Formats: sequence, C-alpha cells, structure tokens
Amino acid sequence: MRKSHHPHGVYRSLWSWEAAEYAAHLLRLDPAARRRRFHGAVSDDLLAEHAAHALASGDVRVIGWFKDGVLRGAVEIAFYDAPAGREAEAAFAVEQHDRGHGVAGISSCAGRRGSRGTAASARCMSPLRPRTAR
Repeated sequence: MRKSHHPHGVYRSLWSWEAAEYAAHLLRLDPAARRRRFHGAVSDDLLAEHAAHALASGDVRVIGWFKDGVLRGAVEIAFYDAPAGREAEAAFAVEQHDRGHGVAGISSCAGRRGSRGTAASARCMSPLRPRTAR
C-alpha cells in the first residue's frame, strides 16, 4: 500500500519489522481505550505479543497512522473464511490526544480499498453495540 496523506499525518501499512513501534502505540493507549480495543484488561506483555503476532500473520493487515513520524493510530483488519465467502473484521485504536480528527474513518477507507471482494465487519469500541459495514 502506498502512503496516503491526511491533514494531520500519514497512514500506511505496517510491516513485520515494525512490531516494536506497533507495541509502543498500543502501550500508549489509556486504560479505557485498551479495555475497549481488546474487550477487557490486557497486560503490557500481552500487548507486545499481540503486536508481533498481528504483524507476522498473513491473515491480518495493520494500517498505521503516523503523526510527525510516530505511530499514533492503527486499524487491524483480520481476514477469515466464512460460509458466505471471505470476510474481515476491523479493530481500531487511536491515542487519546489524536482522537476526533477522522483518523479511524480514513484508516477504515484505506482498509476497504485493500480488501475488495471481502465483506467487512467493524465493531465499535463498545462490545454492546456492533456495527456492520459492507
């Protein structure tokens, strides 16, 4: 994926060698955002392990949003086979001081461009209110 510009930063796909940057971003999430993103409390060690696994998996695409060269937001798109065909689920995380600038929406559009022909299911931060995007 090529770089795409946003008025406040740049977004692009992350590579397996950027696991430390991805883990650092996840570690900077405030406790409430961590709970919403992972649907429960998670340890720092688990976040680092998750970042490495997500970037090494061939079934997960991570698109990062960089502000001043630092990863400040990301969307993970997990692809899987389902009875109706190839599907995807997206999970978003944006650091607190960068929320409200449309970062998650732009990442979502970038992910959709990279997953044509795949039905995508995006869940909002609260597990009580699922959203579906087609």
